[in-house]
Amino acid sequence: MQQVWFRRIAILTSGLILIASYLLSAFFQQNTGLLTISGALFSCVAFFFGTYGLWIAYRQATRPTRSIWLFLILGGLSSLVGHIGYFSYPIYYQTPTPVGNWIDYCWTLQTAFYFLAVIVGIAQNIRIHRNIRLLFDLLIIFTATVTLSWHYIIQPIIQAQGSHDHGSFVLALSGPIADIGILSGIVSIFLTPKRLFSARTLALFAFGMLIQVIADTGYLFQIASDSNSYAGYFAPLWLFALQLYGIAGLYRNEHTTDEEPIHAKPMAERVGVKGFLRVTIPYLFVLALFSSMLFPSGQLTCLLIGSFSCILLIIIRQVIMLVENNSLLNKMHQMTEELEQMVTERTDELSKKNRELAATLEQVEYMAYHDSLSGLPNRRLFEDRLANSLARAKRNDDQVAVLFLDMDRFRHVNDNLGHAFGDKLLIQVAANLYEWMEQCDTICRLSGDEFAILLEGFEETHQITDIVEKLIHHFNHPLRVEEHELHFTASIGIAVYPNDGQDPETLIKHAETAMYRVKKAGKNHYQFFDPTMADTSRFELEHALRKALERQELLVYYQPRVCTSSGRIVGMEALLRWQRPGHGLIPPGEFIPLAEETGLIIPIGEWVLRTACRQTKRWQEDGVAPLRVAVNLSALQFKQVDLVEMIGRILEETELPPCYLELEITESVAMQDVETAISKLKKLKEMGIEISIDDFGTGYSSLHYLGQFPIDTLKIDRSFVNEITHNTHHMAIVTAITALGHSLQLKVLAEGVEKDEQLHILRDIGCQEMQGYYYSPPVPADHFLELVVKQNPTL
Repeated sequence: MQQVWFRRIAILTSGLILIASYLLSAFFQQNTGLLTISGALFSCVAFFFGTYGLWIAYRQATRPTRSIWLFLILGGLSSLVGHIGYFSYPIYYQTPTPVGNWIDYCWTLQTAFYFLAVIVGIAQNIRIHRNIRLLFDLLIIFTATVTLSWHYIIQPIIQAQGSHDHGSFVLALSGPIADIGILSGIVSIFLTPKRLFSARTLALFAFGMLIQVIADTGYLFQIASDSNSYAGYFAPLWLFALQLYGIAGLYRNEHTTDEEPIHAKPMAERVGVKGFLRVTIPYLFVLALFSSMLFPSGQLTCLLIGSFSCILLIIIRQVIMLVENNSLLNKMHQMTEELEQMVTERTDELSKKNRELAATLEQVEYMAYHDSLSGLPNRRLFEDRLANSLARAKRNDDQVAVLFLDMDRFRHVNDNLGHAFGDKLLIQVAANLYEWMEQCDTICRLSGDEFAILLEGFEETHQITDIVEKLIHHFNHPLRVEEHELHFTASIGIAVYPNDGQDPETLIKHAETAMYRVKKAGKNHYQFFDPTMADTSRFELEHALRKALERQELLVYYQPRVCTSSGRIVGMEALLRWQRPGHGLIPPGEFIPLAEETGLIIPIGEWVLRTACRQTKRWQEDGVAPLRVAVNLSALQFKQVDLVEMIGRILEETELPPCYLELEITESVAMQDVETAISKLKKLKEMGIEISIDDFGTGYSSLHYLGQFPIDTLKIDRSFVNEITHNTHHMAIVTAITALGHSLQLKVLAEGVEKDEQLHILRDIGCQEMQGYYYSPPVPADHFLELVVKQNPTL
């Protein structure tokens, strides 16, 4: 605020001194004493305000412009000394101030310092712009100015000096030459599209220089006409110029940086009035030079030489500009060619990526509708085709048949020869079934050893039975896989539209029910669906399942979870099994869906959790190294309102520390009600229980919510692990899931590891844990204990 007030006072003072000086000269011309004292006082005041502003700017300026302010300060000091000397003669010597003494040297030195300040400014402009055109414009302006000054100012001064001493002669010439440079510098300020200072600072600086040149020129004209001229007429202008420099320095202090940001202005501004003036100013000076030749005053030699020099400079500048333009044009052509080449390469690259993307999308679409193991259509594609067939059959009043085929005793192959061998067997069976595509419309693999066949275009039932009997007969032929020769039979259930169902889901379910009736009757045959089958079969299975818990037919098996790097058992997963009398060990896929549908999964799940916790605690009490047990929670269990309380109650009853319990939920369960799921999982996590996402990659989870779930482990689904040795897409998916788990600070576990090659791949990509038949299938509690003891014989 103080600086703003000082700036206002400086502006007011400069105007008052200028007006007061000329008023005193006009009304008190005969009062030499008053003029002398007022002139000395005005000189000191003007020097104070001018030099203070310049000093402030000098202190805050950096190296590029600091020398400009320094030369202006030195010019102000020279002006002060000259004014003090000028007014000291009438005061001390009582004589008029003579012309051509040391005082004129001070004023000439003042002009020289100002000239140097302008030269530094011009040099900075040329350094910034590095523009040959700007340099030639300055030379043209300088040449025209020198010619006019020589003809109208310098030559008359030389003639007026006559035979005076050489010092006076040099003194008389130095002022005009310096003024020529200052005038050229002022013009150059407006020629440059960029500037060193703000517009206000630059305007004040240029206006001060112009006042300086006017005062010097007027004084020199008087010297040329009368050697005893009175310099007091021009002293106020010199003081006013000095004050303008100081005010410019004060306005310079408004900016925090030494220079304004130098940016190229938009084309619309460059071609405006300022742009027009920058182009035409050199030619205006040359026009003024030629105009002076129309009204000659003395010899024209100087004007002719100057005119010729300006024309020569213009020609040279235009030639250089043509060369530069040609060079720029060549560069532009070269850049255009390079750009076209880059565009072509980029277009080719994008075209290649588009083709790859199209191929990938085609592959993804294929994988979405086909089984990755056998290559046959999957359930989704089968249901789509079945829906289309049903629509056509409804319009044409036709029949459609669905065959549900299951391989008999296939589970024994997996149990005895491993899942890897079972996969090879399934591939061969699928290839054999593919040969039947001519006799049916669609064959798909539903899951495991289950296949579905779609038949259309038949009129009589015997047409279906003919195809099915041929198919069963075909299955009776032995299959050779590696060194093993295997004999298999097939059980087939049949459902026919419209009698057995009106939609794909119902027809598939009824065909499956008929297939189970075949298995119950002895296998290796076929059976058409009968409405009494579904109710009876379902009722029997549900009734037996309800009694299973009471009769202690349910078992908990344990499958080891192994560290991929060390090969040691680090935990186990508790898996439910049903040992049904007269039926053997029932696969989970046959009774767990029914348990969930009927709600029996609630008491069964609670029993599994309590049994697994009690067994884990018993092993710890027996001295077995503490292992964490993982237990699955079904969708219905997870929806229980008192789930957290129930789990806490079981942990308290079994005295198992919560840190040794891990609960597994699937992606689909977690995403059914995200907010509720997060709330429940956080409560379980606060108890010390670990949480894992089971079958990761097969559901529809959101990565946004995944980061919010308080989970500890991602379990990669076996469907991806089975294919990683020969399916690049599944390999990429497993790698991506592992990387995602690591980035979220989660453990990653792979399910269904059956081969040594799979283990090595999983270990290489950083999967910490695995479980599968490669190490051990799910086994009863006593067999699992044997595995642990075998690993650590000291137990």
